[in-house]
Amino acid sequence: MSFEPATEADIPAIMRIERTPGYELFVGTYEHEVHLTYMRSEAARYFVWREDGEVLGFVIFFRMGDPNLIVEAKRIVLAQTDTGLGRRFVRALMDWVFEETDANRLELDCSMENPRALHVYEAEGFSREGVVREVYRTPEGRFVSSALFSILRREWEALRR
Repeated sequence: MSFEPATEADIPAIMRIERTPGYELFVGTYEHEVHLTYMRSEAARYFVWREDGEVLGFVIFFRMGDPNLIVEAKRIVLAQTDTGLGRRFVRALMDWVFEETDANRLELDCSMENPRALHVYEAEGFSREGVVREVYRTPEGRFVSSALFSILRREWEALRR
């Protein structure tokens, strides 16, 4: 098992995971060309969780090189839930951000309708900073609110001691 940079060859697996039935309430989707554009961008980094050659999850980091030393994690997505992988995946992405970049802050948002993910982020040391009201529109037209989370470098360091 490994947390590693994604390649262009991983895009079909990434697209398949983000289109998992039931995820439309929690995960956005991009077409192949959009993923490719972001993957080639200096401001974004794609990582996958791979086991036995299979992509089981992915995350996109945005705001790479931000002058305020903020990295934004988007699409923290696993192919399956309730496997215990979520916590390991979140730890791996935090470790990469704070070990491999000069970021001071890692932030993410999470649908208020995704209690499993909300629990994982809080259990792994993220602070809930507030709620962005009715920020996402579901495929059926309903609006959903999102919780904003962050963890600072000094908080991550304290967790790792």
